[in-house]
Amino acid sequence: MSKILSFLNLIGAFLIFLVYIAIALTLLLFIPTLLFGGGVWFYTDYLAPLLKYVDYIAALLSIIFLFLCIFRKYRIFAGSALVYCSYAIGVDLWFQSLINTYISFGPVGTILGVFFLGVGVFFTGLVALLWAHLFTAFWSLLGSGLYMIGIRWFGLYIAQNETDSQYDPNLDEPDEDGITERMIQKMISKNGSNKNVIEDISTEYIEPRQEIVKFDAEEYLSLLKITETFINRGRSDDPPRFVIFMGGVGSGKTTSRRVNFSINYVNFDFGEIHLSLEKAFGVKFPRISEYASYVSDLVLRQALQERKKIVIEIIGDSYALISPVINAMKGIGYDVSIEGIIDDTVASYGRYMYAVDKDPDYISAADTQELTLSFFHHYFGLVPAP
Repeated sequence: MSKILSFLNLIGAFLIFLVYIAIALTLLLFIPTLLFGGGVWFYTDYLAPLLKYVDYIAALLSIIFLFLCIFRKYRIFAGSALVYCSYAIGVDLWFQSLINTYISFGPVGTILGVFFLGVGVFFTGLVALLWAHLFTAFWSLLGSGLYMIGIRWFGLYIAQNETDSQYDPNLDEPDEDGITERMIQKMISKNGSNKNVIEDISTEYIEPRQEIVKFDAEEYLSLLKITETFINRGRSDDPPRFVIFMGGVGSGKTTSRRVNFSINYVNFDFGEIHLSLEKAFGVKFPRISEYASYVSDLVLRQALQERKKIVIEIIGDSYALISPVINAMKGIGYDVSIEGIIDDTVASYGRYMYAVDKDPDYISAADTQELTLSFFHHYFGLVPAP
């Protein structure tokens, strides 16, 4: 199912790209043709019939997607699809409004209404129909416009609401043993039953604080070299800064972090440390996870001891995990700041699904958040540690 949703989201993104190209070509080619003759004929004989088919198909699909919104597991996909349908319908309405404006007000009225008055071609098209006393066409265009806006807003709302519901902070509140409801749900989903689920969680999630890790000299030097690649990017400061990037999956946290904080900051991210070790030792190397834990601990300890500026990347949905870390960092003199990333839900979901399918190195902060924060918890002795 995830591959199907990813494929459909790619199609939707491609269709939006085509819409933008079509509008750009229209501005460059069709409007001059319209203003200097021949545009109305071209629209009536060729463009209008094609756009009507697109409009009908989009309207029919939007009804199907509205029905799918009833079922919770389809809501993110259906909401995204409704937004795509609204863009397809909007193209037809845009051309209708442009032609109506031209017929009623001529080239000068079209230029003034669309480009200079800033009211938008849809509004000038409605005014043009009222001016010509075409009330039936006016109500039809207005109704189509309201439907387009309605399904777009509803699609964004339903997708955002369902996405937010997947990150219920109550699921990450640990009990006295450090076990959260999300851990239980993940383990039940993995095993197919709730048999011995608490024991399985204790084995997989609740790791001992101390562990003896043995390396030979060559291994240790290789790990130190990788550690230095992270440490050397940071700069000591007084007071040092601790920057936390927070945001939903696919919102652009990694891109913003790399663009703005790749220099002078220790980018402490368990996923990136793990990938560096995979490239150095090979994906199938049996001790990758063990090496990643050791290097992560080493990077954080050295960065804190040298008071280097640090940046991390998390989802930010668990108060129980984040708050103790913020307080502990403030307690040792760090200046803590939050970089909250807010993005369109549909675009974020599309980027996430594309990255999952196309980028072999992609690791979501949703998968590494607990691991990244666990090293802070262990360093400061915070309880419970993730």
